Amino acid sequence: MNDTTRFLSVGPRINILEDKTGQLTFEQVRQRRDFKPEKSESFQYGFSSSAYWFRFELINRSQENTRHWLLGLLDATTLDYVDLYLVYPQGHVRHVTGGLKRPYVDQGFFAMTPFFRVELPTNARVTVFFRIKSSLALYGKVTVWDEYYNLSKGRVAIFAIWMFLGLFILRSLNNFVLARFIPDPQFRFYAVCTFLLYLSTLSRTGIYPILFSGYPRLLDWMNYGMGRLLPLGLAVWMYNLLDNRPVFRVLKWLLLGVMAVEGAGVLIAIFVQTDAIGRFFAYLMTLMYGLFFLNVFLIWFTPQRTRYHFVLPIVFCAIPFFLFQLQSLSIISYRPVISQLALLALAVEMVSMSLVLGRIVQTYIKDRITTANALMLEKVEVDKLQELNGVKTQFFANISHEFRTPLTLILGPLADLKERFPNESMLNVMERNGNRLLSLINQLLDLSKLEAGKLKAEPEPGDMASFLRTLASAFNSLADSRVILFSFQQSRLSYWANFDRDKIEKIVTNLLANAFKFTPDGSEVAMTVSYQTEGMPHALVISVRDTGIGIAVANLPRIFDRFYQVDGKANRNYEGTGIGLAMVDELVRVLNGTIAVASTEGVGTTFTVTLPLVGIDPPQLAVLSLVQQATQPDVPVMQLVAKHVSEQGMVLSASQLRPFPVDSLPVTELLPQSAPENLLLVIDDNADIRAYVRSIFEADYQVIEAIDGQDGLERATVMLPNIVICDLMMPRLDGFGFCRALKTGEATSHIPVVMLTAKATVEDRIEGFELGADDYLTKPFNRVEIRARVRNLIQQRQRLYQHFIAKALLPAATQPVPELAEPAKPALLAAEQKFLDRLTAVVMQHLDDADFTVEALAEGVNMSRTQLHRKLKALTDTTATLFIRDIRLTRAAELLRTGADNVSQVAHAVGFDSLSYFAKVFQERYGVLPSHYGRASSAGSKLSPQ
Repeated sequence: MNDTTRFLSVGPRINILEDKTGQLTFEQVRQRRDFKPEKSESFQYGFSSSAYWFRFELINRSQENTRHWLLGLLDATTLDYVDLYLVYPQGHVRHVTGGLKRPYVDQGFFAMTPFFRVELPTNARVTVFFRIKSSLALYGKVTVWDEYYNLSKGRVAIFAIWMFLGLFILRSLNNFVLARFIPDPQFRFYAVCTFLLYLSTLSRTGIYPILFSGYPRLLDWMNYGMGRLLPLGLAVWMYNLLDNRPVFRVLKWLLLGVMAVEGAGVLIAIFVQTDAIGRFFAYLMTLMYGLFFLNVFLIWFTPQRTRYHFVLPIVFCAIPFFLFQLQSLSIISYRPVISQLALLALAVEMVSMSLVLGRIVQTYIKDRITTANALMLEKVEVDKLQELNGVKTQFFANISHEFRTPLTLILGPLADLKERFPNESMLNVMERNGNRLLSLINQLLDLSKLEAGKLKAEPEPGDMASFLRTLASAFNSLADSRVILFSFQQSRLSYWANFDRDKIEKIVTNLLANAFKFTPDGSEVAMTVSYQTEGMPHALVISVRDTGIGIAVANLPRIFDRFYQVDGKANRNYEGTGIGLAMVDELVRVLNGTIAVASTEGVGTTFTVTLPLVGIDPPQLAVLSLVQQATQPDVPVMQLVAKHVSEQGMVLSASQLRPFPVDSLPVTELLPQSAPENLLLVIDDNADIRAYVRSIFEADYQVIEAIDGQDGLERATVMLPNIVICDLMMPRLDGFGFCRALKTGEATSHIPVVMLTAKATVEDRIEGFELGADDYLTKPFNRVEIRARVRNLIQQRQRLYQHFIAKALLPAATQPVPELAEPAKPALLAAEQKFLDRLTAVVMQHLDDADFTVEALAEGVNMSRTQLHRKLKALTDTTATLFIRDIRLTRAAELLRTGADNVSQVAHAVGFDSLSYFAKVFQERYGVLPSHYGRASSAGSKLSPQ
């Protein structure tokens, strides 16, 4: 070496000794004469337990540089132990150590590979010994460097290392962040795989000895075990790429084996590392890379090419690592460029994948947009289906209404004919088939509501045991006629609960009808009811068992399908539509219950329905009996209800105040005597329905007809009928619109309305009641029921108005002071009180006007004389003339009590020109003459109107 020497490769000038024991000391090696000359620029040894000694001599001819020389093993990143011995001419020996298993502080110079700073005196012959040993493959070059020249070159290497480290951190974070938001499993596996690849590459940068110098065991694992994570990650990722096609099955099993062994190798590296273990995993890694390239080939030439943008960047990185493994096994010769290619490949992968990431994100965004559009289209389709279901439900409701109208005109007159001709058997056949047609219409309507999701549970309080007993008793006559032994048993004689009467009735009647239909004459049908109230939750269990033909096991799963029939032949022995059990199944689901079936062909079938049970205390229903007392005379029902509700601390829902069934109403045929004042308005767009209703009431009422709601509103406003029977579905103005207009009109607000319709769901009833409807009747209706409903409404309204007007017309001084606050007035009475107050105010404005007439009063409240007369007659059972006179007399009594004016002055002050007439009517009202009334009042007498 001289002053111009910057770098020397001493490979061809060295001699090599293999220490197969690995135990020779430096002194022993100095004496050996079996060193062999090396002819190559570099050295390369496979996995071995031997130690290798290198010997060469250096002569420094430089006059300036004696202290700044570097001796190093270039590219030797896998050495466990490196020892440098310098033998100077005077016999002095210098010993320096390095290697992966030596503490970093003991190493003489920072570099990715073992480098040592040495002092070489000028013109001195120095003998150099290198000892290297490792459980991994050994390769590299022996070099001599000018220190300053090395530093100038090293800056680039150090910059590249730290830049790689920074890119590694940023890239890994970027991948993991993207993997968090991009739900693509391939990309997520790719992110993990590249992360492991970066960690494996870091071991070649010399970072680990700096970071983990104080943790030798961890440092060993980072150097050896970390390298095994890379093929493990590749195997897991590649396994995820392959589907279950036969061409991939063998490869997937091989990959599973590689994953298992590599996973074990990662753990083994924590405890032990030998050359044999290193050689085994080197071959395994080589096999893994071979499988990887084979899989890439198969993926590329199969329809699974959609993931090529993930595969190609990894292929770029895997090629130099594959060459690295071949080099470590001495299958190919050592080339320093392979190590450089590994770093270059990582850089290419970062750049290429950064470009691909844009496509991944773009694809992901497109997929999100496509998914959002698909969801939007699906939502539009769902909305359309819901709208269609709504239209279907409305159609079924409308068509049901249309069917019920002719059924009303068939079943109603049939009932009359049966009364007139009780011995005509064909009338019973006609009525039975008419009722069956009505039942089928109801089932279709229920099914349409179930499809639209509009059928909801409508629980109401009642005695469930009594209700089920009544349902079962309806089948006794059928059982008797067919000589079928029908038994009914319950675990309770009485059980009060909230339950949906309508749906439970349909469930039970369908199951019993089905049992009787498939049970031959002379056999047995049994129904048992169990109230399971022990523990939670409580349950109602209804079991219906027959001894009929049974159901085959193959047909059991489909018996609840709509329109499915076990025997679908046209000439089958049993008729039916195939919707009864389907409706039962869906009604049970609406009630949050379950249904099970057990059957043996030729033996019989048992259906078991389990429903949630919500029990209540029987006294809670006392309010309903109070409301029912409204059908009895002289019962102040509103006061009773308010009092009971206050005492019990209860709240009544709208459904609890629903109209009562006809069997709870008196069925007496006594109606008000026929009189010209009794007007009944019938509003229906069907002329036959109007004619039928007229035939029911024409003997007791003057019946007025209207063809639709608009026509009916005009007639009701002019004629003020006593009651209105109104259809719900009509052109121009339907029943709801009519009711709203009628109840908000001052002249007509008092008129009770009975809705006549096929739409009698809870929602429809509540809407109608909120608009002021007083009762509902479902088509087809019974003539006795409609007469009872109309009579009870009129009587109830009359009793309320009598109680109301009796208090309203009492003189203020004679009204007793209540001890307790009265219940709030119903909204109906509040509206009528407002009307009467308005009438009273108009009269009081003209109190001293003897010429103030009924016509003037009617004009003052924007009514005709006839309207005013009928309204007052309905509210107060008096005429407008008597109403004006009563107000005048009430004011006269107040003035007479004060004693400020004489009788003549009082008479003129309240509008009486004739003193004698005033005295006459005053005595009729108060029982004394006006002059005596004043003195009696002064004496403290308590007088009240007659």
